[in-house]
Amino acid sequence: MFDPAEFTARIRKRQTGVKRAILDQTLISGVGNIYADESLWRTPLHYARSTRLLRPREVESLLVHIGDVMREALAQGGTSFDALYVNVNGNSGYFDRSLKVYGQQGKPCPRCGTEVVREAHEPRLALSARAVSDRRGEVAKLI
Repeated sequence: MFDPAEFTARIRKRQTGVKRAILDQTLISGVGNIYADESLWRTPLHYARSTRLLRPREVESLLVHIGDVMREALAQGGTSFDALYVNVNGNSGYFDRSLKVYGQQGKPCPRCGTEVVREAHEPRLALSARAVSDRRGEVAKLI
């Protein structure tokens, strides 16, 4: 069974960026690149924010948003960008219509209106609003 207090302790002991940590399947299972970007945007946390600097309430908020994003995605059949990812009836999911930052580079952020930017991050790309990106590693104070 998942223990939020244990997760909080384990993530804060890491010495890495928060996105890299939540993509680590040994720490939390099921979070992929798309859902990580969406969860971090909702929290809001910059993907490169050091896990050692996370406050317990920020980790709690992140967990809530990870759960929300994954439940919403599941209810909408997931996020399908090609024919490889379909359900047993051959239908694509439609959560991609609800994405706020993933795949939205160049568009205005729905929260703050600044441009959504795509930045190189480890072996993947990460997306955030320019206002968040300009304050690398700091908590976005956009809500």
